[in-house]
Amino acid sequence: MSIQTKLLLVIGIILIFIFAGVAYIDYQTTHHKEKFHLQQQAEKVRSLLMATRRIYHHQFIKSGIPLTEKTVGFLPAHALGRISTDYPNWDNSGFSFNNVSDKPRNPEHAADKVELDAMAYFREHPKEKILFKPFIRDDGEPFYLYARPIWVEKYCLKCHSKREEAPETIRKLYDSAWNYKVGDLRGVLSIKVPVATLAESVWHSFKQSILLQFVGFITIFILVTLLIRHNVVHPLSLMVNTMQAFARGNYSQRIVEFKGEFGILSQEFNNMANQISEQQKTLTLLNQQLEQRVIERTTQLNDKIEELTKTRQELIHSEKMAALGQLVASIAHEVNTPLGAIRSSAGTLSSNLKETLNQFPKLFEILTPAQQEKFFALLEQSLQGEVTLTFRERRAAKKVVSAELEQFGIKNRGLADTFVSLNIFKNVGQYVLLLESTHRDWIFEMAYQFSTLSTSAKNITNAVERASKVIFALKSFARYDQSGEKTTASLQEGLETVFTLYYNQMKHGIKLIKAYADLPPIRCYPDELNQVWTNILHNALQAMDYKGRLKVAISQQDNYAVISITDNGTGMSAEIKEKMFTPFFTTKPTGEGSGLGLDIVKKMVDKHQGKIEVDSEIGKGTTFSVWLPME
Repeated sequence: MSIQTKLLLVIGIILIFIFAGVAYIDYQTTHHKEKFHLQQQAEKVRSLLMATRRIYHHQFIKSGIPLTEKTVGFLPAHALGRISTDYPNWDNSGFSFNNVSDKPRNPEHAADKVELDAMAYFREHPKEKILFKPFIRDDGEPFYLYARPIWVEKYCLKCHSKREEAPETIRKLYDSAWNYKVGDLRGVLSIKVPVATLAESVWHSFKQSILLQFVGFITIFILVTLLIRHNVVHPLSLMVNTMQAFARGNYSQRIVEFKGEFGILSQEFNNMANQISEQQKTLTLLNQQLEQRVIERTTQLNDKIEELTKTRQELIHSEKMAALGQLVASIAHEVNTPLGAIRSSAGTLSSNLKETLNQFPKLFEILTPAQQEKFFALLEQSLQGEVTLTFRERRAAKKVVSAELEQFGIKNRGLADTFVSLNIFKNVGQYVLLLESTHRDWIFEMAYQFSTLSTSAKNITNAVERASKVIFALKSFARYDQSGEKTTASLQEGLETVFTLYYNQMKHGIKLIKAYADLPPIRCYPDELNQVWTNILHNALQAMDYKGRLKVAISQQDNYAVISITDNGTGMSAEIKEKMFTPFFTTKPTGEGSGLGLDIVKKMVDKHQGKIEVDSEIGKGTTFSVWLPME
């Protein structure tokens, strides 16, 4: 699109908006004037009707004409309805009028809904003299109502006061509209004007005005077009052609000097062209020298990149070994704890097993077949219901068991303690055969010994599983894949490996909350992601001083797996957050941090074509969100 077309388009749009605004204002003004004129016409009709009504009313009364059923129709109030009916035969404007009331003596004078609303309005606002408002007639045609109140005057009381005081003909003819007083609202003079009459009048006035405005704006547009073409488009076209030729390498091109602002522009361009011609020669020489330097620098840069790549790999490995070194004591504790449990449980199992086997024949000699059945039921219930109770829960359970034993006449707190140790907290009455035995205490002690053997075996199994889990996590973390290729790995398994290594540091003061979505494995560098989780988790634990709440969530957003790690530690200021990924920046005391942990994290995430976001507030905590593409 040429500049001439753009300028004319902009000017045309501006003129159209101005024309539309002027036309709108003009239409509103015309509508207001015609509406006011229509209201004046209605007022003139009303004035004529009311003057005619009053004069003829007085004239009828003064004439002495007898008021009979035939002459009552000459009263203006009665005649106005017939005049209104005949009026459309003499005028096609759509005007209609009538004096109406909510208590009409003549059905022709009964007020419709909109007229009743007008009477209600004047009763609420007795000082108002005019009501002019739009309404929709029953046939759907819009109208304006012009209403003026008809207040009862003194001369009206002759026919509208007490019935016994009215003329005999009026008393006989009408049963309604009595007992009025001076100042009461008798009705309204209703004049109805079709909206179409107003619209026609407005359009007639408006179309003449809009035509003149349109001609004026077209004239302005043509004049502006000619001025732009002569004073702007023509000089610009010459300048553009010259500049395009100059840009294609024809440095001998110069612009013909114009007057005014274009003259200044053409002169400045010619000066610039002269300078560029001189500089072009110098630039050619410099380019040749620069190309040679670029070749040399590229060779040096490739060497540096290769060196930096090796350094980065060594740095990542060193960071992982440093993190592993910090965890050595905790990992050793995590391995020693299950080994200690195995040693203790094995010793208990060895000593108790020998003693229990020696007592086993005696047990079967003492117990009857029914008691043997209950004894094995006792052992089965004990082994199935193994739970760990707090001191308060254990004391409450002992009270329940003691109460049940007392029902059988047994007051033995030691026996109640044995039942609780066997994980039996209620319904001890089912073992009444054993409770009634003379060897009761020894029988239950044997049951406790059997239960201890099972507990020791389970402790050994759990300890072995715990030690295996720690060793597997340590092996997975220490592994370093030097192939440089992505593999398919589970995000959940990677996080769990890190949590296993940090379990000893987290188990006492950290409440860990996990919210894992069921995501499939993704293509990634799992060893590097383990380092990412390690660095973020380590910072989170230090921020909470190893006491607080840690929430780890895995979710999917669009085509990304999002891993969020949230702590409720001290949080970070905006200034620290801006620098946190800067190499060697650290807030820790000298010797405690290298300042490379989060820099390595960001580089590893970038390597996955992902992103890392940080949301932190001082005093509330920090959330690290790692976005990884799901390939």
